[in-house]
Amino acid sequence: MTKAAKTLTFLMGLLILLSSATALSAQEQEWTEKSLQQMYLDFLGEEGYRPEVDGDGDVRFKSEGLTYFIDVDEGDTEYFAIMLANIYEVESAEERIRALEACNTVSSTAKVIKGQIINDYIWLTAEVFVPDPRDFKSIFSRTMAALQAAQDTLEENL
Repeated sequence: MTKAAKTLTFLMGLLILLSSATALSAQEQEWTEKSLQQMYLDFLGEEGYRPEVDGDGDVRFKSEGLTYFIDVDEGDTEYFAIMLANIYEVESAEERIRALEACNTVSSTAKVIKGQIINDYIWLTAEVFVPDPRDFKSIFSRTMAALQAAQDTLEENL
């Protein structure tokens, strides 16, 4: 092998090694609760929301008068969830039965949405897995639309 061929082979190998290292470092970024919160706060602010971090460390924001939370989980950065909280209060046993049936309808018909009763209030949660926490940006609008459609379904079934 000529000296030029050896140099070319070395440079190509080095280029491949550097490309792999750069790709790995982006995927293996150390995500902390604070860095996840800041990423969500920055994005939501750019989209025109007024987000804030709540007492549990989640990111809270309002849209059309409704309160949403983004679950911040540094222990599982591939998990992304937006919760539409406290939509309706469940005040009686009869309401609980209707609410559970409506939540079941939502959970069985809406994509990625779960309906549940938490502390006598109905919540809707959109849950997905993303390869990288930053990927939530590409699905945010559709996730919000899915939550709004699920709320409509819930109202129709209450």
